Amino acid sequence: MKSIFSRLLVTYFVITLLIIVILTSAISFMYKTIVMEEKKESFEVIAKRIEILTEKYTAGTMSLEGLNSAVNGMSYSADAMIYVIQIDKDSFSQGKELTYQGVTDKFVYEDLSTVLNGKQVFRKNEYSQKLETYVVYMGYPLKIKTEIKGAILMFCPINNINQNIMKMNRILWSCCAMIMLISIPIIFINSRRISKPIEQVEKAARSIAKGEMISAVQVPSKDEIGMLAHSFNNMKDQLEINDKIRREFIANVSHELRTPLTSIGGFVQAMLDGIITVENSREYLKIIRGETNRLVNLTSELLDITKIQSGVMKLNIEEILLYEVVAESILILREKADSKGITISILVDKKLRVSMDRERLMQIFINILSNAVRYSEIGGQIDITAKEKKHLVEITVADTGIGISEKDLPFIFDKFYQSKNHLIPEKESSGLGLSIVKNLVVLSGGNITAKSKKGEGTQICFTVNKVEG
Repeated sequence: MKSIFSRLLVTYFVITLLIIVILTSAISFMYKTIVMEEKKESFEVIAKRIEILTEKYTAGTMSLEGLNSAVNGMSYSADAMIYVIQIDKDSFSQGKELTYQGVTDKFVYEDLSTVLNGKQVFRKNEYSQKLETYVVYMGYPLKIKTEIKGAILMFCPINNINQNIMKMNRILWSCCAMIMLISIPIIFINSRRISKPIEQVEKAARSIAKGEMISAVQVPSKDEIGMLAHSFNNMKDQLEINDKIRREFIANVSHELRTPLTSIGGFVQAMLDGIITVENSREYLKIIRGETNRLVNLTSELLDITKIQSGVMKLNIEEILLYEVVAESILILREKADSKGITISILVDKKLRVSMDRERLMQIFINILSNAVRYSEIGGQIDITAKEKKHLVEITVADTGIGISEKDLPFIFDKFYQSKNHLIPEKESSGLGLSIVKNLVVLSGGNITAKSKKGEGTQICFTVNKVEG
């Protein structure tokens, strides 16, 4: 009884058996009740016919032999013993014996006073000493010209009725047995159909918990169990994707960390070994500082990514002037832009307000502008524009740089993705900047897209909420 299958099987079997037993018992009881009602009605019809014949006998239009013959015929057809007793209420109250008429049962004497008072009596199960068996009995007042002149007593052995009821019960229980025999395989198949998918899901879950790769759970039904299997398969696929992303993430982080650490370790070891002289150490220390800054930036970006994806990062939404944030971001990158002779133009309304976290919006601009400066050639141009669209502000950062190839464009927002461009050294980018940008934009309720052609520059377009009024 520990498995779902066994519990379903037993539960269905018990419920089916109870229903069949209850229905069969109810039908048997109803049939017995109907039989008794029919017997009562047939006794009443017989009593009324005897009453009419007795009245004819009293009027002299029918002989005693004819009356007895008619009563005997009705007794035979009704499978009952019929007594017609002529006694009035006064005679009965004086205690006159009725034994001479063949009536000896005590319950008859008890009911005669009721019958002689004009009320009929019907007993469904009474023991008759004379017949030595249980009988269905009716006492009916004998009326002649509206006066009660006696009683009509009818006795039918209950065994005769029970035989018919038993025949009916045998038919019912035989049908029940056939229904149970048919139900057992149906119950078994249905219990297996319900429990098997659940068992498959349970086994698959245990396999996933062990770290094993499994195939999808196949459940053809479209009911709740089918939906459970479908949801499980979606979960399994998502776990596999997440595991793949996790492994790639760890591999990429390890690679990104190993490169600067190896560089730092090599230069430090060279200094310790005396390969790099004290006179030349200043230049190498600058390189070590640059690699250290790169590690700091990388860990900061990794922390941001982790906070965003885990839902820990919360935005401090406030009303800010878009122009001020753009100008401040450009100021931070001004030195790099000037070193390459890159012109940055701000085509933004100075009064335009947006609803956003100021620090994160500046982080978005710095990451996008850093890429624009990095991938722009000497003397390039970067334009920052903003357009109002209903409740949003659409911001575009367009550069005249080297552009992005068609095959690389769909992946530029992925973590650690770097375009294989020989013009840009790989170590200048961690591949996390645009991924952070996308996550921050989405977290703030906006969306981001990129357009680019090789050699024709790049446009990064994203939306933020506008302050109404």
